[in-house]
Amino acid sequence: MAIIIDTNFVIYLIKHKIADQAREMGRLVLPSTVEEELKKPTLGSDERRYASAALALLDSWKVEIVPAEGRSVDDSILNLAKSLKKEGKDVQVATLDEALISRLNKIGIRTVGIKRGKLVSKA
Repeated sequence: MAIIIDTNFVIYLIKHKIADQAREMGRLVLPSTVEEELKKPTLGSDERRYASAALALLDSWKVEIVPAEGRSVDDSILNLAKSLKKEGKDVQVATLDEALISRLNKIGIRTVGIKRGKLVSKA
């Protein structure tokens, strides 16, 4: 299973020290747009620190960074998820973004969320 990781999700994992749970869920995929967003100098100092730690962790895990395109990061995640699903791959998106979750649900892409400090797959 491929788990596409959203920016807010990976920062949350680092901030709350539960990143190891993500590694056990499947093959983690980082869209190139998320990688770019994590490197943005416009993040606040706390978020920049967490983003830097997230990039280092994902690099140490050898997470696959895949090209992704779209008008926004959310669009690129949605496009990547649709593309992987079209290829017949089992795919989920790890995100906390309610608007993105709603868009993914409409096209039948499952999501990964967080409930009581644990990662959970949502229908």
